[in-house]
Amino acid sequence: ESISILTAVKMVFMSVAMYALLNHKFPKLLYPVKTAFAVMYSLCGYVILYGSCFTPWMDIVALFPLLTLDRLLTTGKKLFYIFMVALSFIINYYLSAMALIYVFLVSGVYILLLCERKAWKKHAWNLGIGTAAGMGLSCFVLIPVFMQLSGSQRGNAGGSIVSQYL
Repeated sequence: ESISILTAVKMVFMSVAMYALLNHKFPKLLYPVKTAFAVMYSLCGYVILYGSCFTPWMDIVALFPLLTLDRLLTTGKKLFYIFMVALSFIINYYLSAMALIYVFLVSGVYILLLCERKAWKKHAWNLGIGTAAGMGLSCFVLIPVFMQLSGSQRGNAGGSIVSQYL
């Protein structure tokens, strides 16, 4: 019973955190629109799917894009982003890879639509270096996982795991 309550509390926190970010970034946006986007963020299918079976995922979803990505893209400070990438990969590499897809999509939209063209390279560089450094910090988890995956039935089916992706 407590997991259901904890999940609901985390979803409320996610909505409040997203509302605070939207209120900070877009103060002229109407209240109902900000509220709708904040609720949609916490009730999206991806969050519901993984949040119901893996509760730390909801912490990552609430804190990662709101605190770290915004700070990285607005100020260029990478340290907190690096630690969050490393921590999320240490907790669960699969969900973190999915979170990075989200981060790259949101960052790309942010860079293309809200940044000046001459700052695109700087933002992309900060994002790339931060992601690589975070994954490097978590390599003591990632290397054994990739070695295990490459030795599994799925990895041996079509050669190495790298050749399958190529």
